[in-house]
Amino acid sequence: MLGYCLTSVKEHKHGNSMNKYFGGKETEARKSDRILQTHHHEETTRNQREIEQLQQWNKSNELRIAELNRERDELKKAKDEALSRLSEMMGVKLRENNPAITDLNDPNRPMKLGEQFNELYENEWTEAFLELQDLKTDDTSLNEEQAVKILLNILKEINEQGIAEFTLQLSGLLQSVQGLPEDDIKDFIKSIKDAYKANSGKYASLIHKKISTDALHCPTVVKYFQCCESYIENCAKICYLAAVQDPPMLLHFDPETVYDKQIFKEYTTMGRRVKFLVWPALFLHKGGPLLSKGVVQPLPDVD
Repeated sequence: MLGYCLTSVKEHKHGNSMNKYFGGKETEARKSDRILQTHHHEETTRNQREIEQLQQWNKSNELRIAELNRERDELKKAKDEALSRLSEMMGVKLRENNPAITDLNDPNRPMKLGEQFNELYENEWTEAFLELQDLKTDDTSLNEEQAVKILLNILKEINEQGIAEFTLQLSGLLQSVQGLPEDDIKDFIKSIKDAYKANSGKYASLIHKKISTDALHCPTVVKYFQCCESYIENCAKICYLAAVQDPPMLLHFDPETVYDKQIFKEYTTMGRRVKFLVWPALFLHKGGPLLSKGVVQPLPDVD
């Protein structure tokens, strides 16, 4: 019995020792876990602060980049505007007294008018020619030469009236600037011509209406207005724009007796001598380069 008790006491002491040992180990583990948690929390907090700082830095950089982009765009815009103004000024200087150099942005520049003049002959002239040939006077139809000459006279009357109308308007305006320096007068004339070109549709329409009843200056226009209205309208537009160019463009109505292949094309026959003019040649200005060839009907060569 005594032996059993001693054994129990020993076991109890041993058990207490083990409990103390493992209890101490558990306490150290909890302590280590708390330390780890503390370190983890501190690391997380530090990382979060760094992330926030990086985000703030990134946002500041984005704002700075946006500001720099705006400044770049503003500088580019200012540069482009300055280059555009410089180009325009240089273009004006180059075009002054040099009609061969034109503004490519101008839809009514001489080269374009040359193209429109060709189209007028190929399209509206052809339609009007057919209308005239269907027209009967005293039960007699017009022959080819008569119809051609009527259309030519219409163009000539409109051209002369367009030049006269613009010259009259310009001379009236020039009276208001008499006495000013010559350069100022030149600038004034240019601005007036630019204004007329910019409003060409309006002024050409007014001339079109005026010539339709002006039997004194445009008798052929008045007589054949009904059957040739589209042709007359387009003649008025092109002739007016040709007149307001600086210097004015030239419609050449006077071919030499000998057929000049450099200036004219043949109509329906071939020959060396001119029988009659069908369509005038168009020059950039008096004494200037040819923009559009005219058309003549030659006399057939006699062997």
